[in-house]
Amino acid sequence: MRLHASYLTLGTLLPDLPSSSKKKWCAPSIMDRVVTYIPKLRNEVEEITLRKQNLVEKMETKRSSWESERQVPHIRAISVLELVGSGHEAVVQISMKKEKEDEFSNLLHVIEVQGFSILSASTSQVCQHQRVVCYNFHCKMDEKPCEGDDYITVLKKNIIASLS
Repeated sequence: MRLHASYLTLGTLLPDLPSSSKKKWCAPSIMDRVVTYIPKLRNEVEEITLRKQNLVEKMETKRSSWESERQVPHIRAISVLELVGSGHEAVVQISMKKEKEDEFSNLLHVIEVQGFSILSASTSQVCQHQRVVCYNFHCKMDEKPCEGDDYITVLKKNIIASLS
């Protein structure tokens, strides 16, 4: 009786079958379903674990990128975005506390050294009493980058390094 009750309890833990036949409540049928269901669950757990690891890795990469930006205390925000379909153009936006008078020309130089031509550039003061300035650059890569090169990430890292 206890064994039969255990089989029935085990059967309630399994997903329902489309049919409501009495056969699904017999011990051999329950055991057959258990034997096929548990490996499926293991596979699902493995897939979910892999997806979780991939997401964690992506988050770690983004966090480390963010932390490298924050190592330069006067940078408030920086973004380098590729303009898709525009022939290797990018928009660079930097919000930072103005420390030196030559920062703008230094940034122009860093971008040009990376092989970009400056199409347009602007600055605007955001917060006068805290000396926060926004620099905006629209630039185009002079030469086509090598296949697989992540020139946007390299440009961003070099800009951050130049501001350190």
